[in-house]
Parts: sequence; structure tokens; C-alpha cells
Amino acid sequence: MRIRHHITSEVSEVFVLSITFLLCFCTSGRASSPHNRLNSTLLTPSELSGINRALLASSLQTAFVGIEIANGATHHILFTRNANLLFQPASCCKILTSAASIRLLGMQYSYKTTIVDAIAPTRTSAKPANLILVGGGDPVLNTQDLTELARQVKQRTTVVNRLDYYDGDFDRQRLGDGWAWDDEPYYYSPQVSALNCNENLVKISIIPGKVGSIATCVVQPAYPQLQIKNNVMTITGDAPPDITYDRVEGRNIVHISGTVPASFSPNLNPLATLTIMHPSMLTAYLVVQALRRQGVEVLHSLPHRVTLLPQANHVWATHNSVPLSRLLTLMNKPSDNLIAECLLQACGAAATGQSTLGQNGSALTATRAALSAQGVDLTRLHLVDGSGLSRQDLVSPANLVAVLENLRNSALFHWFYSSLPVAGVDGPLGHRLKNSLAAGNCHAKTGYLTGVSTIAGYVTGKDGTPFVFAIMINNHVCSEADCEKAQDAIIEILANHSKQRRTQA
Repeated sequence: MRIRHHITSEVSEVFVLSITFLLCFCTSGRASSPHNRLNSTLLTPSELSGINRALLASSLQTAFVGIEIANGATHHILFTRNANLLFQPASCCKILTSAASIRLLGMQYSYKTTIVDAIAPTRTSAKPANLILVGGGDPVLNTQDLTELARQVKQRTTVVNRLDYYDGDFDRQRLGDGWAWDDEPYYYSPQVSALNCNENLVKISIIPGKVGSIATCVVQPAYPQLQIKNNVMTITGDAPPDITYDRVEGRNIVHISGTVPASFSPNLNPLATLTIMHPSMLTAYLVVQALRRQGVEVLHSLPHRVTLLPQANHVWATHNSVPLSRLLTLMNKPSDNLIAECLLQACGAAATGQSTLGQNGSALTATRAALSAQGVDLTRLHLVDGSGLSRQDLVSPANLVAVLENLRNSALFHWFYSSLPVAGVDGPLGHRLKNSLAAGNCHAKTGYLTGVSTIAGYVTGKDGTPFVFAIMINNHVCSEADCEKAQDAIIEILANHSKQRRTQA
């Protein structure tokens, strides 16, 4: 029975409010919690009614919706619906990754990438050095950082026999459990390694040729192990390029086809950004090229993977990443999946010395323990990755709110809070809630997958009341805009909340 569709304009406001309170309280939230945290009296009847109207929107009738709203100061639960049931969080999973990283790694944590001598320091040799590039999992390592490593090597030698690489701090599971195979080529699904560079992506640009000829593909960074099957034709006219591209599943072979007008301005702005297989090998190859650009002769061009490091070695070069306090912003603002996965792995490495994925791997075991210590109910949590890209990730709205509340009470809260997208300002929230009291006020993480729309975070009421919320929509078949409309309506109600209005109600 669809109660709302049977209500007519003649029905009294008293009956409408009765239905509102029934929907609010007859839920599977924390009303039965032994802590008895449920207290909806802070919200006015009209605010509760508005929240329910948003959740009862016709576009969401077939969706599975869960929500929890808490008072961040008193920790009372103000509204709850399906809050203890499990939902796919999508990128709201990064809230959990942030919380575990803060607890296990600390805000000053940074990744270290080194180049070491393969010969133990107790031995001497007149031959050119064999060097090993040692990855620590840095997800923001880039070609400029590799150039700096090469400069440090140049200060010690001008000839290197070979440069190999070690990526054993993380295991060799490059993709998360449950990641979609057809997402594999695209920028948001990069392979994860202890040796990353340029987000493990290559960028492909197109330069037109003569009309009727094949255009030129330019790959940055250039990598001989990547094969480009180019079928982009140069045509007449001034229409924009019409390009399709894909990487062969499990191989470094890219097919690119389509048309580009001869009038297209030849530049290096990428028309395609794709992931690559075996990112560790690419990173090591780029270090070899960086050494050569610095004037260091490398006698063997092809790096090889080593599985063991010398027990003692000379460190020739070191690069430290930005600290976790900065990494959180680089992850949460744009919702960067590679950073999330490397932080998850770093949690495992910090706990055991070597990180492994999988349900019982050290990364997830350490993360679950850290989250349990922060108020998470592990019976209502199932994690398989750090980014939320997997559809096997499941978490309850109540658990998200518990983590957000715990973080809010932490001395390190500022760093997490400032890492979140801000409504009407930046990140995925930049286009939302503009010209409302939530703009510049609501700090929250969003999550999107096909059929999944989530948001969780903080907003302050007009009277200063701090709200903590999680709104999770799964199995929807409506547009993402419809989901955002319902979520934004609820957040705006909270932003407009004032005690004065309640007194007058």
C-alpha cells in the first residue's frame, strides 16, 4: 500500500504528522540500542515531515534507502531509517579508510621511495653499480620525483650497470576483490602497487595528419611495453574529434579509433587516459630514463623485479611523499581510488611489515581492528577494498555516523574535516547546494556507482547545532540528479535548523 498516494488535501495536518512520526520511529535504526540514543525531539515536526517527504519521492520508490542523523554534540540519534542494514557505500568507503589510516599511521606518516645498492656495504667492487628501486607504496609519486631521485644518484656515479625494482611491501593483487572487469582500462580503476607513478595512467593525445591518413598518437609517458593499435583517420571539416578507445583486458595493448579533423589544433592535451598493466615495471623504466636524462649511463635498459633485498645496503637516493595530513585531502576531495587503496595497504604494512589484500589479508584485518576501536560494529561491516569501488563492500549508515562522530571528537579532526568536499565549493559537492545555508557549511563525502548514491558527513544548523549524517541510496533506477535532490533537501533542512524556529512551531 502506498500510503502517501492516498492522502488528499482534505486530510488533516494532524494525520500527516502522525504518519511522519510512525515512519520515523518504526524503523530498523538504533531505537532498540541498549544505549537508548534515539531522541528526535530536537527536530521540529515540519523538519521530520520534510525529511520523510524527501525519502518518499516517487523517483526513489523502488530504491533501498538508509539514513541516520545524529547531534554531534549530544550524540543523540535524531532520525533513523534502515540504519543498521547494510548498503554499498561506493566512495563513502573512503571515510573508513581515512579513519583507519589516521589511527594506524598518524598524520605525519609519509611513503618512502629509495634507490639502494644491490651489493652489501661490506663488499667493494670496481664494476658499475647494480641498483634497486625500492617502492614503499607512494600513490602520488610522479615523474618529477623520479627526476629528483636520478639527480641524487648522479651525485655518486655516472655509470650504472642495471636498475632493478622491488615492490614487495605490498602483495601482487593489483585489483580489488569484486572490481568490475569492464572498468579495468579506465582512470578510476588503476592497478595498485608498491611502486606507482603518475597514478599508474598513460595519456594519449592525437595529432592529425593529412586528410585521409592515419593521425599520430602521442603517449605520455612513452613506454615501449605499451602497444597502440591506432586507427584514427584524419578527415576534412571542423567537427570535434570523435574517438573511441579501450585497453585489451589484462594486456598493455590499446585500441584507439575514430576521426579527427585536419584543422584540429595539434597539441598534447590528452583525449584518452588509460590504466596500464604492471605499474611497477613502468615506474622502474621511467627511473632508467630519468637517470639517462641526468647523464647517468645505464648499461641494461630493461629493469627486472627482485623478490628479496640485501639485508644491508647503501641508500643512494630517497624521496618522501607528502604526509598523511595532505594525502587525506588528495584522496577525499577528488575521491582518488589509488590513494585509498595504497592507504589501506599501508595500514597492513604498518601492522605486519608486509601488506596483503583479500578478506583475511593484513590490510583488511588491521583496518577492521582500527575501526572497531573507533566504535564500528563489525557485524554490520564487510570491506574488501579501501576505495569503495567493489560492490562487495557493505556498511550500515549507523556505522558511518559512528565513525564520523568518533573523528569529530578526535584531536586530529581538523585534518579530516578539511579534507572533505565542501558543498557549493569543491569536489563532487561543488555543484550542489549552492545558494543555500549548506553552501560552504556542509563537509561530506559522496559515493557513486551505477544504482548507488551515498553521502555522509557534517553540516551545522542555523543555530549552531552540529549534525552528523549518512544518507545511502542503493538499487535505484532513477537519475543521479534525483538521488542528489533528495539528499540535498535533507541536508538543507538540517542547515536551516534553528531553536528559535522550534520554539515558534
